Amino acid sequence: MFEYHNPHPSAVECCIRQPVGSVKIAAGQVVPTPEMEAVGITADVLSPFVLPSFLRPTPPPVRRRLLVAAGAAIPEDLVAATAHLPEFGGKFEPQPPQAVAAGPVPAQVKTRRQSRHTFCNELETALKTKKTAPSIQSNDNDLQRQADALCSSKSMKPVDPDGEVKPW
Repeated sequence: MFEYHNPHPSAVECCIRQPVGSVKIAAGQVVPTPEMEAVGITADVLSPFVLPSFLRPTPPPVRRRLLVAAGAAIPEDLVAATAHLPEFGGKFEPQPPQAVAAGPVPAQVKTRRQSRHTFCNELETALKTKKTAPSIQSNDNDLQRQADALCSSKSMKPVDPDGEVKPW
């Protein structure tokens, strides 16, 4: 009971085998509810829908609150997972702050003032160092020359199917 929940802002539709059919789970709803289990929709039936984009396991504190509110038995693994929380009888023990190891103090780094001029210089330097592929439009490219030689220089005008050539 209350094994999974829909964490998404929209409803999720789970298509379950017959005789159940499809079940819509509203945003934030926790399933299976006692009413769903009475109909036959159990955690085993919903387990294939536990995916990042569908259902997710209900967080232990939320599940324990729901089970207590419903008056159902609380599983031992759930009791162990929530025993440290103050609302379930655990004690809050503040963690002492971790001591920072005293090491050498780093030298002050000179802050660099970025200006449009220095940015443009750095960008030009970065672009000059990159290798680029040869352009197909360059004059020394054999492939382009071959393609140009094979192309027809005739004008591509439509032809009248009746045989009479009309100037356009």
